[in-house]
Amino acid sequence: MVKYLEIFIEERKLKNVKTKALFLSTHLKKYTERVFNAYLKRVLKDLNIEKNITCHTFRRTLNTLRKVMGCPNEDRKILLNHKVQDVNVESYVKMNYKQYIELYDKWYPYYEIIL
Repeated sequence: MVKYLEIFIEERKLKNVKTKALFLSTHLKKYTERVFNAYLKRVLKDLNIEKNITCHTFRRTLNTLRKVMGCPNEDRKILLNHKVQDVNVESYVKMNYKQYIELYDKWYPYYEIIL
């Protein structure tokens, strides 16, 4: 499976598009989550992979990798962009766009993949 993903990434790098989305439609646009999950389900079936993998699986994996890197729980909550129940994080952390991008860059585990 890793081999196929590596081949796909190399081919994706050759496409000159404005989006940095890894997966593109035939119109070279970013897939919606629903369409991507349906497509992924067909691909998994063709590859005889029985595990249920969705966009959410990728979000969980990314969050796990950030935890392994040492990313604090508060930062991971912000980066996941989920509704936060922790009063300290929700009430006292106010970030502008630049700060959010810096936080994302700090805890980005895929630097070796350049599109």
